[in-house]
Amino acid sequence: MNRRDGLPASSGGRRARLHDLWPVAGLIAVALVLGLGLSTETDVFFRVRVGQEIGRRGGLLSTNTFSFTYPDFPDLDTAWLSEVGMAAAHHLGGLKAVVVGKALLVAALAVLLWVGARLAASRGAAAIAVTLGLVLMRDRFVERPHMASLVCGAAWSLFLRWQGREQEPEREQKQKQKEDGQPQPDGSRRWAWRWRWRDLAAFLLLVVWTNAHAGVFVAPFVCRSAARYDRWCTAVRVSGTNVIPMPTAISRM
Repeated sequence: MNRRDGLPASSGGRRARLHDLWPVAGLIAVALVLGLGLSTETDVFFRVRVGQEIGRRGGLLSTNTFSFTYPDFPDLDTAWLSEVGMAAAHHLGGLKAVVVGKALLVAALAVLLWVGARLAASRGAAAIAVTLGLVLMRDRFVERPHMASLVCGAAWSLFLRWQGREQEPEREQKQKQKEDGQPQPDGSRRWAWRWRWRDLAAFLLLVVWTNAHAGVFVAPFVCRSAARYDRWCTAVRVSGTNVIPMPTAISRM
């Protein structure tokens, strides 16, 4: 017991943990305010209509259906998942629900950026830096599929940073063995797939990103920017997510 206020000793630690949550709570509040602004994006009506048409047909559109001059022109929809999501939100609550969904994506983006910033800064500093970034990005917070790329890109970058931190001790050990002249163990088998929950989540992230927005092409380039991520760069290439969007395969079924 705490003699001063008669509370259990653990209450101090609980207060400390709650105090640590204030920066991220304030960040989420700012993100929601930025995301819930008045919608001025006219493209939202087209996206909702395409999603509704996909739901009505039960399949993806293979032509530029809503074109006045050339509706039969072949068109691969690389953002069909975002459009279906927007149509579902519109069905539930109209345009207001679409705006709320966008605001939730902005909040998710803020949290992911904050977690990444926390790897190199304090809670408060990370929250301030991300808040400034969100304010500068506010013109891009509109009801369009690229919101999926912002969120998925932040999640993908965070995953790669986690992977790098996990592999750091192993690289240091190999470097030390090399300097000491010790034989290097064969790591070819260790390189084989380790289907942990984080690896599976990363693969599912790529699948969602591929179908939500064409910005997924950034994923393999981010991998190539650091040699430590060659394994996942190869994974992206093998899965074909940076070459053949998944809607192509679905539309041919």
